[in-house]
Amino acid sequence: MKIQRKRHNKKVKKLLYSLLVCFAFVLVSFNLSGAMAQQVTPQGNYTPKHYTELEFKPVGEIKLPKYERYQLENGMIVYLMENHELPLVNGRALIHTGSRFEPATEVGLAELTGNVMRTGGTQQHPPDKLNQMLEQRAASVETSIDETSGNAFLKHSAKIQIQF
Repeated sequence: MKIQRKRHNKKVKKLLYSLLVCFAFVLVSFNLSGAMAQQVTPQGNYTPKHYTELEFKPVGEIKLPKYERYQLENGMIVYLMENHELPLVNGRALIHTGSRFEPATEVGLAELTGNVMRTGGTQQHPPDKLNQMLEQRAASVETSIDETSGNAFLKHSAKIQIQF
């Protein structure tokens, strides 16, 4: 009985020491992280700086790549940016839609539509044939609709022509 109690006491002591070390570590961490935004007063006390007193290095200039802007007959705006470093074609469409426009009686319609736009195939190619065509060309087409927008993505090699 005494042997078990000694073992138990040793385990409790180890646990307490571990907790004490962790607590000390947390205290030191908070003290050091807070020191970055503090200033020393003449009395040697630390007071946090007001957010308006914080100073940051200027952000570097943002350089956009060259692009062309087109507006389609249906009003959709297309930005074309060429990058010839890799033989890839990537396309992304952002559509002003989303589940926030769903009627209360048709909850889930936007998400379902976003999934079926891709998995439903096309008029010329049923879903299985479309999947096979994309796989054979190492291409992908993905669509989705979330709360605030619809998305369509296209990726494929520039060396392969894809016709739907």
